[in-house]
Amino acid sequence: MSRLATLDEMDHLEQCRFGRPSPRHGLKLLYWFANDSLSFDLDDEMLSRCDPDKGEFGFHLFQNRYERNRVKLLPDVDLPYYVLGNLNKPRSYELPHYVREEHTRHHDNSNMDRIIVSMDNEWFEKVYVTEHKDRSTYNADATYNVSKNLLKIIRGLSLIDYLWRTGFWWKPEIIRSLNINIPQPKSTSPVNQMTITLVPDVGSQRNRVTCLEPLNEPESNQESNQESDQENNPGNIHKNNSRNIQKNIQENIQENIQENIQENIQKNNLTNKSQNISGNKCSGLKVSGSGNRSTRKNCCECTIL
Repeated sequence: MSRLATLDEMDHLEQCRFGRPSPRHGLKLLYWFANDSLSFDLDDEMLSRCDPDKGEFGFHLFQNRYERNRVKLLPDVDLPYYVLGNLNKPRSYELPHYVREEHTRHHDNSNMDRIIVSMDNEWFEKVYVTEHKDRSTYNADATYNVSKNLLKIIRGLSLIDYLWRTGFWWKPEIIRSLNINIPQPKSTSPVNQMTITLVPDVGSQRNRVTCLEPLNEPESNQESNQESDQENNPGNIHKNNSRNIQKNIQENIQENIQENIQENIQKNNLTNKSQNISGNKCSGLKVSGSGNRSTRKNCCECTIL
């Protein structure tokens, strides 16, 4: 057999086109495998979190036979191989819905992708991805070794970021799949159509930013739209998002400051009024007359309670 290429980075996974386009399930299967089927121990070895020997999640033994070209698909080793990904196998229903959702149960490419692992007791020794050329033969030219480094990268991504970076999903498909209800932007200019740009945050598993930009504005705004299009190229997207976030933060801070100032003014006014009332408190008596005959009476300007 020829030496298998190793997928070590996300770019390698995208360029080899494994598991795509839809309805293929290989990319989603690999994401589940990296995140839920294994963990790395203190020695950086891949510890299995399932039992392939019992057929969990549709695992079953893989016979590394000679293919039609008289070549074995994988290296000869003294360890057993197990294959995962046949959605018609018993217990494959244990895989999450997002892996199985596009399975048509017909003879098409919705069930052609596989992951093959070699097992050393409780540890995965090697991980491979491949695809069926037909119903009984695997495609040796589309068989790759998956490195530990790539598995760790995948474990650090959200499913949305992962599928976006591998080219499985494009922006409109992501928005539709998430069923996002997008509010209209606050703008005085007419907006006839919205363009949506999804930006993955590769440093986080969950953070994503959705940018909205108005289209079909009057001719007077075409130049500004062209500048906006230039700013939204892949090299400047993160800068624009940072500016928008900073602008929103500044606006919120200003609104909070103004509200606090108004509240403080109202509190000060109430305090001053109460101080004036207590400082000018009437004695309740009024002096009338003059000399020794002056008398004190209740003050008519106030009432003592």
